[in-house]
Amino acid sequence: MLYYFRQCCNNIIQFVKELGNNIDVLKDRLTSVEQEYESFAKNYMKQKYPKALDIARRRIYDGSNIVCTTLSSCARLLELNRGRIDCCIVDEATQSKEAEILIPLMLGVTKLILVGDPQQLPAVIISQHAKHLECGQSLFQRIKKVFNHNPENPIRMLNVQHRMHPEISVFPNNEFYQGELKDSESCILRKDLSKLLPYHVFNLNLKYNQESIQNTNKEEIGCVEKLIEAIDSIVTRKSHSQRLTVGIITPYNSQKAALVKMVDSCR
Repeated sequence: MLYYFRQCCNNIIQFVKELGNNIDVLKDRLTSVEQEYESFAKNYMKQKYPKALDIARRRIYDGSNIVCTTLSSCARLLELNRGRIDCCIVDEATQSKEAEILIPLMLGVTKLILVGDPQQLPAVIISQHAKHLECGQSLFQRIKKVFNHNPENPIRMLNVQHRMHPEISVFPNNEFYQGELKDSESCILRKDLSKLLPYHVFNLNLKYNQESIQNTNKEEIGCVEKLIEAIDSIVTRKSHSQRLTVGIITPYNSQKAALVKMVDSCR
């Protein structure tokens, strides 16, 4: 298809050279060429492209050991699957509705592994009626309820965390995981950044003006700027060779854009 498009462009260029300054003839010819190309493209897309796409999809699928897809779109694999899927692993399974988890079972998988944390965010349900009927419950949650005190409980807890400083993990560990969560050696041995605390909460007593309606706040941005400067000053004094990375999280795109602009100006 690309070959025909290039050939069409070459013909137009040659035609323009021959016409010179005759603009009206050029416009008519370009309109005619555009119509011819649209007609060709429609016929190609209608007749040849679907078949070529199916062949390419089949070739890729048959040559793959691992197939990545979403729960809702994996139904498209029905026409490609030939009983080749032995195991299906669903990540963030506790954020998926129970009905969604059933979709990959249509592919004839013999082993289903659900990975998730029932203590984190559940599936998003807009309808309050559906939520009342527990339609937002995940299959993971149902299994957890059924096998809660059963010796054959299939759920295995991964009880070593590799992300948080021990002073940060202590609260969720005691509040949600009954003290069963353990800190990895890498977290325990993580070097402290001089005088920086593992976590600190600032309560900003700010007055929100009309500008806040646009989900931006200059006073908050100014506070973030001072925090970055303070952190950079503390770390730099300790080690000139240590590379500092800072993550800033905001739920609003407009505030993000303003923060990015501020950070860029500080570099």
